[in-house]
Amino acid sequence: MRKIGAALYGLVAGVNILLGAYILATPAPEKEMVTYEIEVESGDTVYDIVSRIATADDDVNELSWQVLQDNHIEDCANLRPGTVLTITVPRVISDK
Repeated sequence: MRKIGAALYGLVAGVNILLGAYILATPAPEKEMVTYEIEVESGDTVYDIVSRIATADDDVNELSWQVLQDNHIEDCANLRPGTVLTITVPRVISDK
């Protein structure tokens, strides 16, 4: 009986190892990206602009930081009206 238990344990462990290796070897699907060009209006902040296009799955703080980096903005307090911000986010795919 012990030999059967040990063999079964070994089989389960082997399957788990193979499954784990498969998961690690399979690349994650690439997200399709969409780019927006948004013109800053008087009173806008990067956070406000990002909040308008962010989905519930997006981290607005992280996305705002990325927009500052991508657009080479060092001082977000001096965001000028008329400036065009380029914002790239994952495309939302609808199940409809």
